[in-house]
Amino acid sequence: MKSILGELPITEKQAKKLEVKPRTQMSPMLEKNCLLLSGDESYEKSEQKIKSLTGIAVSHSTQQRLVHRYHFEELPSNLEVEVEEMSIDGGKVQLRTPKGEALIWRDYKAVSFHQLGVAAFFQDNSALLDLVNSQVLVKPALRFVLCNVQGYKE
Repeated sequence: MKSILGELPITEKQAKKLEVKPRTQMSPMLEKNCLLLSGDESYEKSEQKIKSLTGIAVSHSTQQRLVHRYHFEELPSNLEVEVEEMSIDGGKVQLRTPKGEALIWRDYKAVSFHQLGVAAFFQDNSALLDLVNSQVLVKPALRFVLCNVQGYKE
């Protein structure tokens, strides 16, 4: 099994005790690190950083497979509890383009209902608004938005 410590042989008994699923080739900690880096970088850059940080090679295609097999729970369209707090954030995502071509940037937005769950939206502001507006707020009279824009200079 690949781990952040290197290649580790483990027995069936050890795998059972550690709750490692059959045919797993990667330790839970290495997988977690791959997922964390893949969330902030391209799969190619994640591959390079994992190799640099741990000395373990995890290909960009393996990193992509890890992300795509992960199941993200969907928020119910109408939560059955009153929402006390929510946070909304957004930013730009740079899409990969061939060398020499203009950069392409797209918007993403995410909402967190704190203990209840999160949702993310790519190029779909109306779905974000529909979800936020469908929630029952504990104190509906206290609706306000605090915007904090970071990292943009003109």
